[in-house]
Amino acid sequence: MRGRPARPRVPGRRLGPLWAAIVAASTAAAALGIARLDSLTGRATIAAVGLSSGLALAGAAGLRERRSRRALEAAYLELDRALFECERARDALLLENEALARADVELRASQIAFREVLNLADERSNGQMRALIEETGAELAQILAEQIGSAQRVRD
Repeated sequence: MRGRPARPRVPGRRLGPLWAAIVAASTAAAALGIARLDSLTGRATIAAVGLSSGLALAGAAGLRERRSRRALEAAYLELDRALFECERARDALLLENEALARADVELRASQIAFREVLNLADERSNGQMRALIEETGAELAQILAEQIGSAQRVRD
């Protein structure tokens, strides 16, 4: 039974550390070349140093690639979580906006109905209701202006 091929955690990135494999192969080739020189010159230390430095470079390159890949994966997962939270908040805002739009329609309908009731009452009272409301509104506006003025004097 064949398993499903592994997917990269970060889209657009390869699974294997290709760069580390290339560096390891090139350092191994360099180490083999130095070892070949040792057989020609007879110095075992050159071969040991060349081989060990090649392996150390390959190991360091592999570790660096692994660390950078893990950091990239962690950053990608964090961005993915943040995007998920943003989309969830956006969905919640859309629901709230729809509820506000419904409430706005209801308020407008009640204002229209109230206006029609007032117009009908004014018509039945031969315009006296409108005059009374205007007079009361002017008195309320004067009281409100006095209250605002006294509140400003208290703050100063």
